[in-house]
Amino acid sequence: MTLDAQTYRGQFHSNPYLLFLLRDLHMFLISRRWLFPLAFVSSHALSQGTPDIIYERPGVRAYTISFSPNSLYLATGGIEATDPLTRGQIKFWWASSGALIRTLTTEPNGNFLGFTNDVRFSSDSTQVISANGTVDCNSQGNCFASRPGEFSWSFPDGGLLGSGSPTGIPAGADYAPGNQFIAAAQYYTDNSVPLYTPDFQLIRSMEGDAQGNYAVRYAPDGLTLAAGGATGTVYLYRPSDGTLVRQFAPGLDMVSVNNLTFSPDGALLAVGYLGYGNTIRVFRISDGQTLYMVSAGPSSSSSVVAFTPDSQYFVGATSEFDSTIGNYHGLLRFWSTTDGHLARYYDENRVAGAVLDGLAVAPDNSTFAYGYAIRLVLARNPFATIRVPVSNLTIEKGTLVGGGPSELSASDDSYLIVRNAAATDDGPGVSVILYGTSPVSSIADLRFSLEGHTSIPGLV
Repeated sequence: MTLDAQTYRGQFHSNPYLLFLLRDLHMFLISRRWLFPLAFVSSHALSQGTPDIIYERPGVRAYTISFSPNSLYLATGGIEATDPLTRGQIKFWWASSGALIRTLTTEPNGNFLGFTNDVRFSSDSTQVISANGTVDCNSQGNCFASRPGEFSWSFPDGGLLGSGSPTGIPAGADYAPGNQFIAAAQYYTDNSVPLYTPDFQLIRSMEGDAQGNYAVRYAPDGLTLAAGGATGTVYLYRPSDGTLVRQFAPGLDMVSVNNLTFSPDGALLAVGYLGYGNTIRVFRISDGQTLYMVSAGPSSSSSVVAFTPDSQYFVGATSEFDSTIGNYHGLLRFWSTTDGHLARYYDENRVAGAVLDGLAVAPDNSTFAYGYAIRLVLARNPFATIRVPVSNLTIEKGTLVGGGPSELSASDDSYLIVRNAAATDDGPGVSVILYGTSPVSSIADLRFSLEGHTSIPGLV
């Protein structure tokens, strides 16, 4: 007998030892929530439909998603379909086309992988680290750690480069910038935050959340490490010596950390929670102040968070219960990190009862990926920046639509940049900056097409 871990973590986190069980059934009653920046002013907005989807890959349980730093590839992880209770899988993809490169379900010795809780690319896009395992229970109610493991894989061939011998179940893992160190978050039999060499030699172990650690991430400069777990508290460490620098506590009962991530500029930390009270918080690293909160209703909620690469927006993938249809659906939302306003709001209600899982934004800021209804989805970032050489540019008579500005700036670095502007009811909106050998001051009667980028929203 295996229980629903994510439901259990949100509903009964006071017993942390039944945590990551059965994620395939991981949501129950969820209700509406609003963003409250500082003064607790609601910024709820009407849904703007579904995202601008590029492709979907059915049959993929994408509970965790990672883009390669060069934005060319994706790694996903979750449950292996033939045995969804304890076995895990990892998949490598071409990001642009969604073509599957490789699937990993076993170690070289033939042992099945445990449930894949986290995957992360190395900074040079040549390796992927995974955190595997869950808690399983037999028919007599006796529970145990099932297939715990932490692994580094070569990319794209999927060869095993190294593996650890975790003392707990690894729920999260991350490479330090430069790939010199690996950090993990553990729960169940050992509630620690271990730090390893690339070949999984233990350097030190930090205490972390005494009831279990579920997420870990390095800051972009590698000088700070964040971890969080069952009690909802986030711990900031100096990984060079293991010193605890600061703690961020939610101040609420029945909330546990689901995942966390630093903004690319290192100034902010976003935390997605599972439980009651709050579902997302954004902290300022310099002083620990809570800048923004996304409030949850009286029922449980689960959120995954990310930042856009320019640190201008934080993104949340949240599931909620809609009383009007009597079922669950997902919310994908973009908030400004400058003032907290809700800039983009999508409903994912195409499949009754389906919830959102993993979430990641491409480092080149062009797309974002998420897990939904046992499928991997890639969509265009509504605030994307696309940078292509002028040699790929064709200029002809035409019109630019979608609320873009009427002025262009110019440079001589031979690049065109297409940048999505504020969305309107008529479309996502596009602003254009043309870089070439001569200044361009107006986009009246200007149309362009890009080689390899033929369907840019807002351009005709």
